[in-house]
Amino acid sequence: MKLGDVRNDGKYIDLWSVNHFLSGIVYSGWMFEWGFSLWFVFISYFVLAVLWELYELYAGIFEHLGNKVMDVVTGVIGFFLIFLTHIFDYKNLLIVTAIYIILELYCYIDYQLRGKHQPSSNILH
Repeated sequence: MKLGDVRNDGKYIDLWSVNHFLSGIVYSGWMFEWGFSLWFVFISYFVLAVLWELYELYAGIFEHLGNKVMDVVTGVIGFFLIFLTHIFDYKNLLIVTAIYIILELYCYIDYQLRGKHQPSSNILH
């Protein structure tokens, strides 16, 4: 796997998994910060994560089924990290959100430059 090959299209996890994990942290952290309940945050994040994976399927973005499942699971792990540890205060959420946005932009640009319908070959397949 090359360092510049951000979107690996692995069978279960790839470097995009970091983005999904961070999305769980960012979404849940802000929702808890704004006073939403545990069940609302969990259910709304889970539904949004599943809808995102369905959108990718609709858009013709290739991923293994196991990778789609793990994308949701890694985001849910981010949710549980926030819920169980409460380690992110307002300042830390701002920092993690900035990192998430930068990583999303970087990955998206790399993805567009590679061609979105072309899975890369790597040792994770």
